[in-house]
Amino acid sequence: MNKLMLLVSLVLTLPLISQADWTQISANDFSMQDPPVSESSVEKAEVDTMFDLQNRRTEKECALAEKQQTPTFDAFYKNSGLLNSEEFAKIQRPLIQASSLATKISENFKKRYHRPRPYSDYSRLRPCIPPPGGSKSYPSMHATVSMMDACIMAAVYPDRADTILKYGDRLGTLRTVVGVHYPSDVAAGKLLGEQICKALLSDPSFTKLLPNH
Repeated sequence: MNKLMLLVSLVLTLPLISQADWTQISANDFSMQDPPVSESSVEKAEVDTMFDLQNRRTEKECALAEKQQTPTFDAFYKNSGLLNSEEFAKIQRPLIQASSLATKISENFKKRYHRPRPYSDYSRLRPCIPPPGGSKSYPSMHATVSMMDACIMAAVYPDRADTILKYGDRLGTLRTVVGVHYPSDVAAGKLLGEQICKALLSDPSFTKLLPNH
């Protein structure tokens, strides 16, 4: 009787296991530290950093950021030179899908915190790209997506992991350089991107979509 019950149990649970779906990962699976308090000494120190970056940023940095107004895998990595055309084609579809998921997760946290954009509260900060509207600065969605993509690509192509990760990190930081995110927005976004990456790489329903797996 016990053996029969065990067999029934296995039959009932196997379909659930086979139906595991990485697209069901949500913001509830992650945690995030609260952003600095508005007008606190921490936030004002961030503004000083941003003002210094504003005085030193280049036209090239502003132009690159303007081309990446929408945080998608293609916008970040299609012409990056990190992958050849064949490698890019193989990984493009799963990372487009993963980037969409990361966008939704980041948006959930943005709605939770409603942190105003830095230029909304500090007039001396002047973005060099068309400024995003609304009070959804924390975390940086661009940093979340760019770091998650870089983390996954680094796992697939470990021979150039350092270069890929540095590039992804730089894309996130660029949002502070061009004046649309506090440094803490970007840091939180990068951390969230890394967490989403780890969750996806531990899920066979996602990794089976990647090349070399």
